[in-house]
Amino acid sequence: MNMTIRPKEAWDMLQDAGIIISMEKLKQGIRHGVWSWADYIAAEDENQKEVYIIYRIPFHRWLAARSPYVKPISEEIMPTSGMHS
Repeated sequence: MNMTIRPKEAWDMLQDAGIIISMEKLKQGIRHGVWSWADYIAAEDENQKEVYIIYRIPFHRWLAARSPYVKPISEEIMPTSGMHS
C-alpha cells in the first residue's frame, strides 16, 4: 500500500464522506498548511510542477473523525514500525 495519495483520490474520498469542497479549495488548504496530513512543495519555475503530498493514514483518521460514513482505519492495514532491510 502506498503511504501517500494524490489530491484527486483525497478529493474523491472527501466527496464520498459527505465533505463537499472543491479540488481548488483542497489544494489551497494544503498550500497554506491548513491540514497536518499534507505537505506542499512549490514549483521553482514554470517548467516544474507543484507537488502535493497527502499522507494516507493521517488523512483517513482525520476523515473518519469527521464523517459517519468513513470507517476507522483497520490496524491490520497499517505498516509495522521499524525499518526492514
